Amino acid sequence: MEFLYRFSFPNGTLKLFHIVVDDDTLSLQLRPRDRQPDWTRLGFEQCTHCPLDEGEHPYCPAASALVEVVEQFKDCRSSQAVDIEIRTQSHTYTKRGPLSLGMSSLVAVCMPTCGCPVLDKLRPMVYTHLPFATLQQNLHRQLATYMLAQHFRARRKLKPDWEMKGLVGLSEDVRTVNRCFCQRLTAACPNDATVNALVHLDCFADNASLAMKKKGLDQVERCFAPFLK
Repeated sequence: MEFLYRFSFPNGTLKLFHIVVDDDTLSLQLRPRDRQPDWTRLGFEQCTHCPLDEGEHPYCPAASALVEVVEQFKDCRSSQAVDIEIRTQSHTYTKRGPLSLGMSSLVAVCMPTCGCPVLDKLRPMVYTHLPFATLQQNLHRQLATYMLAQHFRARRKLKPDWEMKGLVGLSEDVRTVNRCFCQRLTAACPNDATVNALVHLDCFADNASLAMKKKGLDQVERCFAPFLK
């Protein structure tokens, strides 16, 4: 899978990002770098619940995935209006809006596919990546992905979570990664563009958690009326 992100600024500046994800594993294919910046080291503002060991993994997978993004946007404001174009093999999405809106879509591809063991469970969502999705659309995708995962668990004789009790915990784990990673980026970046892109993603994580805790699925359930007769 390939994604081409194009950010056009009012002053004529153009920033391009070509993202390649393995078709079978949905793992991010990064170009090798001669050296990594210090803020990408695993021990630099490491997530509080990170299971990785610095001896085996000297660099944070998520930080390594976003080095180019951070370097390109380190002097940009998240609220700056830009023209955003996102191309895949089968679709093209365009929108004029704040820089952080396009960056949140970019980050939503890079972070789940980077090899972070906490974010790995979001990797299947990249297969149906939907730029500029509403909270309701993203909630639907999250629930569908989680339930399909339970189907595959049942097929392999593993215990499925049909009541989706684990979704709240997963959402809270993702939220913790986002917030810890924001601390890492704040220490590395003078401006707020990349940090605010993560704030957008944090809203989606909160959305799923709140929907499950407060039984906020009624609107989604109404869409399934033909199956409930």
